[in-house]
Amino acid sequence: MSSGNTMSRNEQSPTAPSAVGAFSELHALQNLMHLLRLIEQHKGFVTAAVVVSCLLGGLYYATATRLYQSNASVLVIQTGADSLSMATGGAGVIKDMIPTYRSLLRSDAVLEDAVKRLAPEQLASLAALPPEKRAGALRQALEVSSATGTNLMDIAYRSTDPDAAAAVVECVLQAYVSFMELLHRSTGRDMLEVLTQQKDKLEGELQTKESELLALRSKAGVIREDGKGTNAEVKRAMALNEALIQARKERLNAETVLTAVEGAVQRGENLHRQAVELLDDVGSDMLRRELGVSEADSQRAQQLHQQLLEDKAELQSLSEMCGPAHHRVRQIQMRIQGAEEYLGSLSSNASSPGRQIANEDLAPLLLTIARQRCQQAVEQEASVLRSYEEEKGRAIALEQNVAAVEIAEHDVQRLRNFYDVVVERIKNVDLSQDSELVRTSIVSHPTAVREPVSPRLRSVALISLFLGLVAGVGTVYVRDLLDDRFRSLEDMESQLRVPVMAVVGKLEKLVGYGVEALHTCVFSNSAQTEAFRTLRTAVTLSEGGVRSLVVSSVEPADGKTTVVANLAVAFAQSGKRTLLIDSDLRRPGLTPLVGLRGHDGLTTALLNSAPMAEVVEAHLCRDLVDNLDVLPSGPRPANPAEMLMSNRFPELLGWAESNYDVILIDGPPVLPVADSLIIGRLVDGVLFVVRPEKTRRRPALRAVGSIENFGVKVLGIVANHVTFEKKQSYYGYGYGYGYSYHYGYGHEEEAPAEEEAMEAGAGVAPVRIRRVA
Repeated sequence: MSSGNTMSRNEQSPTAPSAVGAFSELHALQNLMHLLRLIEQHKGFVTAAVVVSCLLGGLYYATATRLYQSNASVLVIQTGADSLSMATGGAGVIKDMIPTYRSLLRSDAVLEDAVKRLAPEQLASLAALPPEKRAGALRQALEVSSATGTNLMDIAYRSTDPDAAAAVVECVLQAYVSFMELLHRSTGRDMLEVLTQQKDKLEGELQTKESELLALRSKAGVIREDGKGTNAEVKRAMALNEALIQARKERLNAETVLTAVEGAVQRGENLHRQAVELLDDVGSDMLRRELGVSEADSQRAQQLHQQLLEDKAELQSLSEMCGPAHHRVRQIQMRIQGAEEYLGSLSSNASSPGRQIANEDLAPLLLTIARQRCQQAVEQEASVLRSYEEEKGRAIALEQNVAAVEIAEHDVQRLRNFYDVVVERIKNVDLSQDSELVRTSIVSHPTAVREPVSPRLRSVALISLFLGLVAGVGTVYVRDLLDDRFRSLEDMESQLRVPVMAVVGKLEKLVGYGVEALHTCVFSNSAQTEAFRTLRTAVTLSEGGVRSLVVSSVEPADGKTTVVANLAVAFAQSGKRTLLIDSDLRRPGLTPLVGLRGHDGLTTALLNSAPMAEVVEAHLCRDLVDNLDVLPSGPRPANPAEMLMSNRFPELLGWAESNYDVILIDGPPVLPVADSLIIGRLVDGVLFVVRPEKTRRRPALRAVGSIENFGVKVLGIVANHVTFEKKQSYYGYGYGYGYSYHYGYGHEEEAPAEEEAMEAGAGVAPVRIRRVA
């Protein structure tokens, strides 16, 4: 069994998507049909909307400003390229650059130049703008496009004057071509032109400067020793100046030594070190023999002494800048220490036994030598100074002319160097780069077209028709969405996807109970009751045959009780044994209608444990109409839904099917409670009563959907309380109404007068109903 079910599900699964798709297509088709019906119903409004739109379009066409367009084409090509470069993508590079060239054509540089080229009478609408805003306005009206894969650019411009439009496009083309020529002009030729002009200018300046130099040299009349422009007197003065500086250094050194020797003698110090320092001067041989110092030691001592003075000066400077811990400071300290130790050892050797001379004998000798040396240095300095002053005087006399000559020589040399550089640059200019230039050519020039491009009659007409149709259909559709009512029987069938089995008009108000309240009894041959016979026929001929059904509605006061009561009489009048059951245990309407209020009935049978046949037979009303038995609702229970779901109710229906030809059940409304859904699963189907002027589409759709979701078959729809106007296919009704889903009962509660009036309007006599808890 399980495998069979599985196989069944597997067999059905491939068809599920197709079923869903078919349902979606059917729903879309139904929506389309609904929209077409709406258009057909409101074709007058849609036609009026189209006419108004066309009138507005015609008014626009008559009053709109005419715009004329002028067109031109530009070709961008690569000239001078060989076949190999074109074959390897040269043309593709140009095509890739077309968007850039389009942007350049709309650039400020091109458009401002184009505006300048326009004559005042060609400005047209641009003349009213300030000059600085004309290029921007031109850019907005200028269109530049290019077909994919081509080097062509199409230019279009619209203006109120056709001649002005052609003139603007022509000026834009000329400005663009000039801009592109300037942009892609040969760089080599430009460089050659500039360098040639610079060369000619330098040649003239060089000739002038050389003439000035020759004149200055002739005026100066000086002798050149090296041919480089250096005056002999100036050179000799410079040499004497160097000699004077050296003489001053020697004098200062001699004075320093003399001061040191005098100080040592006055302090009574050992004079052997000072003696060593004077070994290179007058009396050095005799002093060297007396001190026992060789000539090499004497020279070494002098070098170390000089180096010692320089190191001490450097040590002082570095100590202030870097500190005593710097490695350079330590190196100088170690060098000074080594030099002092060497000089000390040399002095010790000179003071050794057999070579030592007493300070008393050495002091006069050292003083004499130091003073002689100092005197010689002073005399040497004075002699050099006199020679320098004499040579300086002669040099200053010639300085003015010599300086002018030197300046002129410097200028000439500078011009010659610059001239050589320019000549070299001219030789290296490469003129072969012209082979890759981009050229712009005008393919088609603009012409003045006298036919306006805007507005166009055909476009205005098509747009007007389209907008009018959209406005009319859209208004109808929105109105249909906002007006949540059924507009026709076809609309009701299309929306609910359930056939309309009968249309019951507005019935005449009857007063009374029982038979007196039923139109099929009071007016058995009138047109009012013919709708119930039509409904009887439709139910009888329903597919599969119907013996039992429940009559329900979307909400209270839709007239379901009136419909089911009159339908039961119609079946009874046809000779069929009919059972009418009031299963609305919350707010029974059938029981008061037939005058059985307060009698035991359905609830009594469901609560009694006696055999069903005995209990039902005891509470049936058989004297209403021939072949018609009525089972009232009975006392109101606290749990109606649970009672209907008990096993007793199916037992009741089974007994009824074995004793009656037709079983009609008056059920409660679908949306407030689920009682009718419970009953619908036990009978052949549900008959749905709808009041078009009262029932909204969305609640009706929700009610039908809930019935189908429970697996209950909806047999059809009964359109109740319909008022016909003009044509039998449509019905009209007012817009001002309201409703509520309050459905229940209270303890000893009186039925509202509004509900009585609505039932009376549906053909039910007004009765006073006391509800018993």
